[in-house]
Amino acid sequence: MKIKQWLIVISVCLWWMSPLFAAQKVTLVTADWEPYVQDEEGYRGYVYEIVRAAFKQAGYQSVIEFLPWQQALQAIEQGQADAIFPKYLPIEPEAHLMYSQSFAGGPIVIYKRKDSSATFDYVKAVTQQDNPFTALQAYTIGVVEGYRYLPAFDQATQLTKRKVKDDRDNLHQLFQGQVDFIVIDQHTAIYLLENVLPEDYAQQLEFILPALAYQQLHIAFNKNNPQTKALLEAFNKGLTIIQQNGVLDQIIDRDAQFTGGQVV
Repeated sequence: MKIKQWLIVISVCLWWMSPLFAAQKVTLVTADWEPYVQDEEGYRGYVYEIVRAAFKQAGYQSVIEFLPWQQALQAIEQGQADAIFPKYLPIEPEAHLMYSQSFAGGPIVIYKRKDSSATFDYVKAVTQQDNPFTALQAYTIGVVEGYRYLPAFDQATQLTKRKVKDDRDNLHQLFQGQVDFIVIDQHTAIYLLENVLPEDYAQQLEFILPALAYQQLHIAFNKNNPQTKALLEAFNKGLTIIQQNGVLDQIIDRDAQFTGGQVV
């Protein structure tokens, strides 16, 4: 057989076999949650990069769609995607979700206006009450619809919670004096105040020490998907590898260059 004929045969074989070597796909949904995930061209946030890198290490191509958080939750519940991220570990096991190993998250804090007389002593409240957030009953607290913060806070149904669609709106309603406090991830608040919102927001708003808690982040997989076990194992394996080979640290260092912040 002539060389030209051999080349044609080899080309056909490679074309036929290429799907066997192509990366498998995993579909995920997320929401704009700076600095973790950003729906912007170019850099998409360090959690976005961690998820892609871990799956790539395990031989998967990540297809990620941005949706409002409530729609993202519905999409995963209805089986329209394999997984959703980033999520906190739930208070109780969820019938339709399985959670990955954890990766870097952030502190949950309460913000207030600097000129507000509203007060909340978290340390004192913890020692005096079964649910420390009972001390907030006299106030209105801003939250993002669909978010989970801390078990005790989420279960405090006696509180007046004013819901908005995202963290920007939450900071905005605090600045406008529509609520007394807001609960928010501190990394997110700092990023938005320094990079997105008007300068006077940062001048007028402050967080209360100490932080309520530090929350690790996870990917949540749809239990009803027959591929979930394989996807969960693949992500956990890939995450372990990038933690060990230094890729995860490189992603976090790169994030600090883009945002001027530091992941702790």
